[in-house]
Amino acid sequence: MKKRILGYAIVALLGILSALVVSSIFQPSWVQGSSMYPTVKDQSLVLMNKVAYLLEEPKVGDIVVFKSHIYTDSGEGKLLIKRVIGVEGDRISIEDGKLLRNGEMVEENYVNSTERHDNMEEIIVERDKIFVMGDNRNSSLDSRDVVVGQVDIKTILGKVDLRLLPIKDIGSIQ
Repeated sequence: MKKRILGYAIVALLGILSALVVSSIFQPSWVQGSSMYPTVKDQSLVLMNKVAYLLEEPKVGDIVVFKSHIYTDSGEGKLLIKRVIGVEGDRISIEDGKLLRNGEMVEENYVNSTERHDNMEEIIVERDKIFVMGDNRNSSLDSRDVVVGQVDIKTILGKVDLRLLPIKDIGSIQ
């Protein structure tokens, strides 16, 4: 009887320990808004890897969650989810709706396919910063706007790897 109770206690302890380890690495996050449509829809639940950037820097194409300079009613920086478009030293511009990185047009199969004709003068991504944009370019507050601007790497909370809800969209995020 004592062995059985000890066995249950060990299993329970291992379960609690596993949950603590997993929760310190991964965090679910609700997406509010359509700025990342069609990649991530409004009211989707995504899984953020909080340790993804401990050993490496964000890469172009990563989808990140970061604390912005936009404040919520509680005074906290609003969390935003965006795609990394440029990293330190990259030259980013938009000509007639086409994204250019280091003078080369970027193929963006993930962008919402609405017709765009906007322009943005070339900027150079600063040291320890990234340039981010939402996939739904017509409905995204991102690095193109002075309110968000270039994102300090220290404000990144994690990399989004997985979509959990809605169930029909469950899977990895590219």
